[in-house]
Amino acid sequence: MPVVTGRHGPLRVVASGPALMARDMQEQSRRDLRTSELVAVPVTLVLLLWAFGGVAAACLPLAVGGVAVVGTLAVLRAVSAYTEVSLYALNVTTVVGLALAVDFSLFLVARYREERGGGRAHEEAVERAMATAGRTVVVSAVIVALSLTGLLVFPLPFLRSLAYAGIPVVILAAVAALALVPAGLSCFGADRFVGRRYGARGRTSDAWRRLAGGVIRHRFPAAVGAVLVLVLVALPFRHVSFSLSDERVLPGTAPAVAAMRDIRAEFPDFGPTELDAILPGWGPGGSAARLAELDRYARRLSALPGALSVRTATGTYAHGSRTEGPSRALADRYLSDGGTWLAVQGPTEPFGPAGVRLARAVRTTRAPTAPLVTGPPARLLDVQQVVGSRLPAAIGIVLSATFVVLLLFTGGLFLAVKALVMNVLSMTAAFGAMVWIFQDGHLRPLLGDFVVTGGTDLFTPVIVFCLAFGLSMDYEVLLLARVVEAHRRTGETMPAVAAGLAAAAPLFTTSAVVVGAALLSLAGCGMATIKVIGVTVALSVVVDALIVRPLLVPAVMSLAGAANWWSPLPGPARKARLRAG
Repeated sequence: MPVVTGRHGPLRVVASGPALMARDMQEQSRRDLRTSELVAVPVTLVLLLWAFGGVAAACLPLAVGGVAVVGTLAVLRAVSAYTEVSLYALNVTTVVGLALAVDFSLFLVARYREERGGGRAHEEAVERAMATAGRTVVVSAVIVALSLTGLLVFPLPFLRSLAYAGIPVVILAAVAALALVPAGLSCFGADRFVGRRYGARGRTSDAWRRLAGGVIRHRFPAAVGAVLVLVLVALPFRHVSFSLSDERVLPGTAPAVAAMRDIRAEFPDFGPTELDAILPGWGPGGSAARLAELDRYARRLSALPGALSVRTATGTYAHGSRTEGPSRALADRYLSDGGTWLAVQGPTEPFGPAGVRLARAVRTTRAPTAPLVTGPPARLLDVQQVVGSRLPAAIGIVLSATFVVLLLFTGGLFLAVKALVMNVLSMTAAFGAMVWIFQDGHLRPLLGDFVVTGGTDLFTPVIVFCLAFGLSMDYEVLLLARVVEAHRRTGETMPAVAAGLAAAAPLFTTSAVVVGAALLSLAGCGMATIKVIGVTVALSVVVDALIVRPLLVPAVMSLAGAANWWSPLPGPARKARLRAG
């Protein structure tokens, strides 16, 4: 390509197109991976030093994340031999593996410190941490992995490859945490894991306990206020406009993007959104009747809303009329033994709503035979149909599987349903923020160079849902585990909610800071899709940790009262409820 582009005498030659875009995307993806790693790892280490208060404890999550990521790379290498793997899988896997490593390690180390602070010996504290926080890690990992299985429902290699990458990294992160953390606790010595920051743990827990008390006393206003905030953040999603990524997913300074921008500005008739209608096995030949039939079909297509022109063997058409007659050149180009080709010029926006409406109209217009329609708008229409038809099944699998795991974990029917509803509210808020920031173009100066297209990639909400749903459920599982544990001790709902929040909130807020920072490292990526995924999932985690879990969940559980503990199954929740009665 350098032979063609560049300066040639007085001429400056630029180029664009699918091949160049694919090459630039591969190169940009590799640069983004290096950038995100160079940012995420040091930032995460600094925050872990703040969170744990010691070098040994801070390095443990990085070691767990390293094992998870390296293991997943080996899995992806094997998978790529049999199926296509997305460019984005590697970038997303690295950060998700690091985020989960932080979560799981934090749960285990914090529980160990709590047990040590309660007077237990080192060995007994390790065993207790594995029996309690270790169970939480297993349940969290199962839920995150089940969330990612929703991507396997879609017959699209792009989405499936993210599941192929994500599920192994979840499993490996859990296994590595359960193996390396207790080993590290024993090898490095107990004293290295009692950092100075946790000397203030009691004061922090007291502050969360006071917050929980205030939420419980004013539970109805707290619940309504939290829901209103989430709904307000979600409102921009009402005007979401789905599209597919084109060359503008690259930075605006990329040569392919600049070339396409110049082409669209200088050549308004350039048709990147051309629709091709093929009449397979049908040709007019020398038949006057068939030529007349093709002429009438071309006129109907040119009269469709959004159609600028139609070219085929019988001439060129616009607005329902023929503007240029047939020629030998047109016949040679648009006729073959296999059928007839009609080129429909559409709107200049490749994946805009007008183009999709035109593609739908071309497919439903009466034709001499069933046409095959292709082109960017038709591709978007096909993807919309595939995603729309499989989305209910994907969501159903994620929600039903998570519900079963939560029901078995807590024993409470209301607790399981409530957890799903809370996560759905968190997801809708994340989607609203995604549209407001990236589709509408707000906060662009803070998030680096990205092209505002006025559309949202159709795949992005699906990916964000599966990733953010699982990561947010980590905090719900942690909170529920502590609330249920406190309820088993006291048999009372309000004190159990306050005690559970006081114990869990310092962990999930600390985790949200570290995980959010790791995910925000993707904001520096040049690929807009990776940037959108990282920022949106980070916002979801932060909203979840600051609004949903500390405010909405205690308020709803306080309003529910004894209904929290009703269970259709014999289990811990029913036993606690019977003991309370």
